[in-house]
Amino acid sequence: MARHDYFFAEITNSEPNLNGVAVYYEGSYREKTYSRSGDTLGERTMAPAFGEAQYRVGWLRNYVNFRGFPKDRLIFVSGGNRVNFSVDLWLVPTGSAYPKPEPSSERIKFRRGKFTYFSCH
Repeated sequence: MARHDYFFAEITNSEPNLNGVAVYYEGSYREKTYSRSGDTLGERTMAPAFGEAQYRVGWLRNYVNFRGFPKDRLIFVSGGNRVNFSVDLWLVPTGSAYPKPEPSSERIKFRRGKFTYFSCH
C-alpha cells in the first residue's frame, strides 16, 4: 500500500498534465503460513481465484475515493495473465499513448471458490 500511496501522491503533487496508469496482471502469489501459536512456518504459493485481479482493482478504486486522490487522473487496466500477480504503475503525460500490457503467460490455473481476503505480500 505504501507504493500505491507514493504513486497517488506523485500524481496529486505533480503537474496537472500527468495521469497515472495502473496495469494489473492476474497470477499466483505468496502467502505466509503460521502455526497455532502465531509463529511463521514459511510461505506457500497460492493460485488466484477467478476474477481476483478485478476484485483488487475495485478495492483500490474504493481506497482512492477514501484517501481523496484525484480519480479522474487514474486509469486502471487489466493486463491479462502472468505467472505471478503483479502491478505496473506508470506516469503518463496527457495526450501520450498509454503503455501496452505485456502478459507473460496465456493461461493460468485458478483455484476453486471465491476470492475472500488479501494477502499482504
